[in-house]
Amino acid sequence: MTEKERGGLGAALEFTIINFVFDAVGIEKLNCEVIEGNSTVVKLHKKFLFKEEGFRESNIIKSGNRIGVHFLGLTKHSWVTGRESLYNKYKKVFQKFEISITWNDSETNAEKSPLDQIEAARARNNLNWMSILRIALEKSPKNAKEIVTEIKKIDQEISTLTYKLIS
Repeated sequence: MTEKERGGLGAALEFTIINFVFDAVGIEKLNCEVIEGNSTVVKLHKKFLFKEEGFRESNIIKSGNRIGVHFLGLTKHSWVTGRESLYNKYKKVFQKFEISITWNDSETNAEKSPLDQIEAARARNNLNWMSILRIALEKSPKNAKEIVTEIKKIDQEISTLTYKLIS
């Protein structure tokens, strides 16, 4: 697929994923963070009804430099209210792509393979690691204790699941 043929793929994906999250998953609000300097992504999110909710200066370290983070949010109500008009505006772009999401929300951890469970546990733990890094950077070791405890608990879960996998 050429770059010209791909034009609009990001918009089509954004529209489809937002629909999925609000309609199938039942989320009431989406929040996202975009690093400073990535104005293309901020612009894309705003095009799809996200509102800028703030900016945290010098929030993270990337390549040795402190950079800020834009906070954006979109409520289900705003999406449902504006979705049709947005679809009509970009209909020709969306029609270039066929995007489908397959999801079975009835699966439980007991039904998932150990590999899937490890992947899910690692994803949860990555969020905890980022939280502890932020707290540590803000020099608040007292608050970090709770997060470290949760990380340890999830690491133990990963170890147990890994043992099941190799047994």
